Order: sequence, then structure tokens, then C-alpha cells
Amino acid sequence: MSTMHWQKPSLKGPNSISASSLIALPADDPSFSSVDPASGAKNLGIPPTAVFIDPHVTPTIKNHSATHHAGIIYVYGGYDGRRNHKTLQAFDVRHQCWRKINPRCVHGVPPPGRNGHTATLADVGGAAHVVIIGGWLGTGPLAASDTHVLDVSGGIQCLRWIAPDVTGSPPGPCNMHSADFVRGKGEVYVFRGGNGREYLNDLHALDVRTYVWRKVDTTGSVPHPRANHSSAVVERTGELFIFGGWNGKERLNDIHVLDTKNSTWSTPHIKGVLPHPRAGMTLASLRDCLFLFGGSGTSSKCFHDLQILDRNEMTWLDVSVQEEPVHSDDRPASASSFDESLLDAGEGHHLPGTGVGSLDKLRAESLVAHRCRDLRSSANPNDEETPETITIVGQGPGRRAGHTATAVGRNIYVFGGSCGSDYLSDFFVLDTDPPPEMRISKPSCQQLLESRLRHFFNDEEFSDVIFKVEGRRIHGHRILLSLVSDCFRAMFSGGFLESSIKEIEIPDCSSDIFLQMMEYLYTGQIPEVVVESGCSSDEVGGLSSDALRTIQLLELADRFMLDHLKQVCEGILKPLVDAHTCEFMLDVALRMNALQLEQLCRFYQRNCEVALDKGEEEPHKAPFEADGINCDSL
Repeated sequence: MSTMHWQKPSLKGPNSISASSLIALPADDPSFSSVDPASGAKNLGIPPTAVFIDPHVTPTIKNHSATHHAGIIYVYGGYDGRRNHKTLQAFDVRHQCWRKINPRCVHGVPPPGRNGHTATLADVGGAAHVVIIGGWLGTGPLAASDTHVLDVSGGIQCLRWIAPDVTGSPPGPCNMHSADFVRGKGEVYVFRGGNGREYLNDLHALDVRTYVWRKVDTTGSVPHPRANHSSAVVERTGELFIFGGWNGKERLNDIHVLDTKNSTWSTPHIKGVLPHPRAGMTLASLRDCLFLFGGSGTSSKCFHDLQILDRNEMTWLDVSVQEEPVHSDDRPASASSFDESLLDAGEGHHLPGTGVGSLDKLRAESLVAHRCRDLRSSANPNDEETPETITIVGQGPGRRAGHTATAVGRNIYVFGGSCGSDYLSDFFVLDTDPPPEMRISKPSCQQLLESRLRHFFNDEEFSDVIFKVEGRRIHGHRILLSLVSDCFRAMFSGGFLESSIKEIEIPDCSSDIFLQMMEYLYTGQIPEVVVESGCSSDEVGGLSSDALRTIQLLELADRFMLDHLKQVCEGILKPLVDAHTCEFMLDVALRMNALQLEQLCRFYQRNCEVALDKGEEEPHKAPFEADGINCDSL
């Protein structure tokens, strides 16, 4: 069973980031100047590193774009319920914080604010460009038809807006469309959604090296017109997947696949349980799997489910959700999975409401599919195939649509969106391949000794000594007995006779009591003896047979220097100290060096004598019981 983890970034503030990694300088500091990378002209008064850390700039938007490059997720545009945004925001993946970009540090003219556009990372020939296409500007009858480029090749400290001179056959006005970079073609493929008046299904491609548009002539089963759908490219195969959307009458949950090598559409048979029809969801491609999240269904009901399509098996996998497990002996499961030091060098890109590109360097890895194959290898070939269960651990994003999902390494970042009139600004991270938890689940050597030694109690296997007690042969092991008893250790070493003979006679001892002592040594089992105060006068010392056997065990414990067993026996005999037994028990304590039992008997004698001096009747119960004294401390 595979496991994935939802987490929420901590959104650190400036105090948690070292000064060597981020520099915050006032934008009007005259001691700095920046240089436009295109013209070489100096822009005095603008420091080249004027990037400010601000944990409070999180935008509350939907239908925006979020594109990753070199550890930064660039968020552009979107709608907050009142207006379109045109501010460029930056989220630092490694440090988990928002980095506010000074607009004067970004060269070029930014495009007007919009929502429902696409922003696709196209990295070809050493250049890294975020291609922004279309969207809704908030004015006019039609959507935007313009194309803008954000050059992120120099990183967050050297950004530049470009208005490319595009030629060819552009798609025209488009909104709630999808755009994906097909690396093998060097082109951004745009499946047009709506233009403000109607729903469309034409396909266009933009060559990011020449910025020439072409209309893609396709064959096969062309998807019906729609908007607010989602799309993603499986980079290993070069296939473009289109899922769901809204056609003006109903929400959809169909899947269409374009083979970009021969421009052929197909509608493959997908096994498993289909997701509910929806629009405004995201589709992220990562390691030959497509991750679908959220969207809005019938009656504008938003979803918060995660669905996973295994491309290799063309199967919707079974996804189950469980609460975050917390282990008393280690950290929570999620704590180990958010490790951005393991970020891959490859780049992902996001298409708002549409999809996320996968990583080329990881295309040979198909984690989920590999695990599926492992499961099937032992399955009954005549049984019905069932998809693997993916367990999602942790609290994921709430219901939403119009959000973004951006692939960064093995993680998928979900941001923003809305559910009804609630606009969101939260970030969640899905770790699709968390590191395995390192736990100690096997028994230690000590635990093995404890569990296995009991099997050698009076067992002939490996036995190297035999005790003869009342004619009874009892097997033992010298090394064990020497470890727990100084008496046995002395007996088996030095010049003693017992060190050189196999059978040892134990005189003046009951075989049953000796066997009970040996069982304690091998198993640690405390003798279960129930003794009661008050007994018949014909018993020795006024004690029962069980009490006398305990005294015999106490004698053996003293004889073989087993101090723990002696204290156990003293505790068993403690309730028996009273007026009838005190003198006898004191004699036992003195003969067997039972110090605690001796202290208890003398305590009784002192208090008993005080009672007699006062003319009180000699107490039958021990004085500590009569006076309610807690003798556990004695």
C-alpha cells in the first residue's frame, strides 16, 4: 500500500531566514543600481536584490496562475471578488515564505490584470520563459487574445516582462482554456476554452523559440467544446490529457488524450471509479500519474477529493484518507516528508484550472505504477484486477475550485481558489513520495534474551550443568547462572570442585523450591504465592504451608545471592507479621540477612510494647495496619 502526505507550509517570517540567503534593502537606496539585461541601461536607485520578505502578503484569489522555476513559485493575476490582480507574487519553496517583489526591480511593462489566463513555463536553449496567454480582463465582450512573457532565466532578482512579436495563426480570444508545454515539440499547446461568447475546442501551438503560432490539425475523436477544463502532459510519452470542464449545459468527467507525435485524439477506456463531473479543478502530471484535485460540481458544490490516474495502467486508483498518526516514540509521520533539500533540479509548470507539467529527469520513475506491478505479480491471474489503494495521510485542502496545483520535485503545491463566495489564500503541499519512516520495530538483543531464555528453563538443549536436588535432575546453563548470581559465578570458576564437574549436588533443599528459583532466573516470573494473616496453631510458627514455602525460597535466594528475589519474598511475607508470628519472623530475618523483614519485625515490637505499657489489649493485627500507616515506604 502506497502512502502520500498532505502538509501545510509554516509560512516562515523574516526572522527564520538567514541574511546570507535573502537580502532586504529599501527600494530607494541611492547606493545601488540595476542594469537591464536586454539594453544594458542602468536604472539608478533600484537595488538588484530588492526582494522583501513579507509573510503577510498572501493573496486571496482564484483563477490565477502559479508557475515554478528554480525554487520560486510565481503567482500572477487572479480575481479576489472585486477586481483582477496584476501584481506578481513569489513564494520561496525552500524557505516556505512569501517574497514580495519590488515592482521597480522588474524590467519591462507588465500585462494588465486578468484572471482565467494560463501561465506556462517553457525552458528551451537555456532560457526560461513563463508564457501568459489570454484570460478575462474585465472589460469588453470578448476575452483577451494577447501573449506576454515573463523571463525568469536570471531568477527572482532579475525578472523581465517581454511583449513578443507573435506571428502565424493565434487562437484568438480565450478564457478558461488550457496551455501545456510539450518539450519534445518545443511548443505550448493551447486547447481553447471560451472566448466570452461561445465554447470552443480548437487546438493551437506556439513555438517558444520563434513565437510563431500554428493551428494543429488533428484526427481521431476530438473533444467536445468546453471551458474551465483541466489538462496536463505526461512528459515521458508526450501525451496531452484533457479532463472534464463545462460545456454550457453540464459539467463533464470525460478524458481525451492527444498523441502530440501524430496529432491524434483518442478516448481510452479508463478502469476504476470515475471522478464526479466537475469544472475548475486542477490536473497535475508527476511521474506517469495524473493528480486531480477539487473543482465545482452540480449546484456549484465544490469538491476537496484527490483522484489519481495511473497512466501506465489507465486506471483511476483507489484513494483512502486517514488521520495523521502520531507516534509516542518518534515524530509525526508528516514531519519527515517535507524536506525541500531533496528538491529535484527539474522544473514544473502550472496551467490555472488546467494542469501541471511533469519533470523530464524523473520520467523513468513511476512510483505508483511500479507498486501496482508489484501487487499484481502475486495476484491470481483469473481474479479481477483491482487498483492499488493509495492512502493519503494528513489534513488536505478544503473544498475549492479555481485554485492552482504546481509540481515541485516530488511535491504538488495547491494554492488559493474559492468555494462559493469564500476566497482562499492557503497553501497545501502533497508529498507524493514521502521518505520511508525509520522505526525500530524489531526486538533488541535484550528483548530477545528475555523472550527466548524462558525456553531454556530446565531444558537439556545447550545445558552444561545438572543440579541433583532430592534425586531430581534439573538442567542449567553456567553462563546464564553466572551472570545473575555471584554465588553461581564463584561456584563455576576458581578452584571450586563444581567448576570441573557436570553434576552438582544441592543438599538440604526442596527440589520444588529449587525449581521455582530456577524458573525465576530464566523467566523473571515472580512467585505467585497468596498468604493470609492468621492461621491455625498447629502450623510451624503459626504460618501456613504457602508462607513456609516462601521462607524456603527466601533462604535459597540468600544462599545464592539473589537480592531481588529476597526482596520479593520479604514483600510476600510482610502481611504475616503480627503478635503470633513476630518473634519467629524476626529469627528468620536474622538468619537469612533479610534486612527489610528485620526492620519490619522490630517496628512491630516497638509499637506493640507501647500498646502494652498503656494497658491496651495486645493487637492481633500489625500496628501499622491498625493505625493506617502506609508500610510501602518501610
